[in-house]
Amino acid sequence: MTIWWLVLILVAIGSSGIAFIWLAVRLNNNALPGKDPNASLEDAANRDVEHIFNEAFREELRNRGRLHFEKFEISTSGDPFTAQLAESKKKIEVNGEQTLLDALREAGLDVPSSCEAGNCGTCRVGVKGGRIEHRGTGLTEDEKCSSMLSCVSRGIGDIVLEL
Repeated sequence: MTIWWLVLILVAIGSSGIAFIWLAVRLNNNALPGKDPNASLEDAANRDVEHIFNEAFREELRNRGRLHFEKFEISTSGDPFTAQLAESKKKIEVNGEQTLLDALREAGLDVPSSCEAGNCGTCRVGVKGGRIEHRGTGLTEDEKCSSMLSCVSRGIGDIVLEL
């Protein structure tokens, strides 16, 4: 895709000013330190044209109320806690920046996972005791009584897991 296609597309969606500002910036950026002074305008345009187009297109759709974005991530940090494994009697310390899933894997347990964002429920572990700060959407309210998502949920103080 060349710069002329970008200009044509942006003009078609009503953002021609963006195209010309972008063109001027790209021309000036070729003279910046670390830039190849021998690069042609077309080389410069082709490096970033998809990114620029995507941003301009998203902004235009956002302005028209036709675009919705979702962010599929969740905070996993929190207060440190201790997980006691009921079967092996092993205690696992989970620090504030670590997930239970990571701590269990570091301790040698093979806990399956998929999304690691609390949506799928693959990393579910059984809970025998203690309080849980449930995060994510991978468990029903009934399941939260006896399970937790090890990728995002956190224990409060000491918890006992069915592992």
